Amino acid sequence: MNEIKTEPFDIQEFASQVKDPSILDYAGLKASFNKENFEALKERLKANYDPKKTNILVIGTGGTFQSKETDHGRAPEGSLEESFKAMNLPYSPDNIKINLFELFNYDSSLLNHDHRRFLAEVLVELLDDCEDFVDGFIITHGTDTMTITADYLSLILGRGLKKPVILTGSQDPARQAKTDAVYHMDNCLKVHEFLKEHGVAEVMVLCGNELVRGAWAKKISDKDSDAFSSFNDKPLLMVGNKLVKEWRLANFVLKADPTIPFLPFTEIGQDADIPVTELSDISAKELARIVKDNRISIWQLLGSATCPNTHARILKEASRRGKLILLMSPFHDSQLVPGTYAAGSVLKGSKIPQLKGTASFVRAKANFVIHEINGKFINEEGLGEVAESSSKRRFYNAMAQDLVGERF
Repeated sequence: MNEIKTEPFDIQEFASQVKDPSILDYAGLKASFNKENFEALKERLKANYDPKKTNILVIGTGGTFQSKETDHGRAPEGSLEESFKAMNLPYSPDNIKINLFELFNYDSSLLNHDHRRFLAEVLVELLDDCEDFVDGFIITHGTDTMTITADYLSLILGRGLKKPVILTGSQDPARQAKTDAVYHMDNCLKVHEFLKEHGVAEVMVLCGNELVRGAWAKKISDKDSDAFSSFNDKPLLMVGNKLVKEWRLANFVLKADPTIPFLPFTEIGQDADIPVTELSDISAKELARIVKDNRISIWQLLGSATCPNTHARILKEASRRGKLILLMSPFHDSQLVPGTYAAGSVLKGSKIPQLKGTASFVRAKANFVIHEINGKFINEEGLGEVAESSSKRRFYNAMAQDLVGERF
């Protein structure tokens, strides 16, 4: 029998060489940004503002919304303006004014921390310079990673935001016949009228007829037009054919507070590689390797804080010795009480922070905290944190103790 020979192969070296030159990093985005066009946009917003209307700025980032069919499948192509003209929106009343600004045009699966940081900086500059001339923002975005962007924007803009920001997208290109992009954009425009009337200032997701808080959004379908649901509660509102069917925002919404200054948080540097791992199907040996190789790791629990006690002992000891361990549940109604079951009871009384939320939000929150060593941001909430106050406080306090105390 012939012996199979293999050549030495360094997968990390290979990965460093595999790059797509068409996808700009943060430095490339900054260098290629047309500042003259951006300044002209700000002047146009100021000159065209009509206080009697709802003045909306649509920012394009690509995704299926701005794609077309090619020989290699759907790909981002064409301008945001072309996509809007093709939709021929049925809901375009005289009391709404739409402005368009194309930031970039990428498939959302290619977006990373660089693109989200750049988008946030553009939003912050517009909010600083044109707050009185824009009533709300709509960001067109690919649905695959829309919730990740919503998570980051909820954290970046979470201190003193004065205007509503809605992310939307589509399952079919806006230039395609019978596209759901028309349905989604129409609903965004209807909703913005309500948001202006009620002074709402949140980051939200709307793809279909449910307006969902950005930090709670979860994609549930890649086929249906109603592709997103709310992780932690009912949607903020349901949109009907003409008006809102169910309005829940009166005592629930986050509103603009003129007494709180807008203090965005964008200086977070490079996104940290924080693994999020399920404890359901992993060996103790692999768990130990992940903990050893990472400064911080996030572990998804089973049910009511249940997990194998072998795993629990490893995590508890790693936490005691200085590794930052976060436990999370993907279920909004999970009790997260170690000791309810014998499995996982070793965690009872441990100081390991526990959080309920989507994996992308917990990861985003951890990224922000590890970049804010002085603790200023640790006790600040994102726009609509998913955690209950007690869990949230445990999370913040543990992060503050671990990071400000420089345990690493």
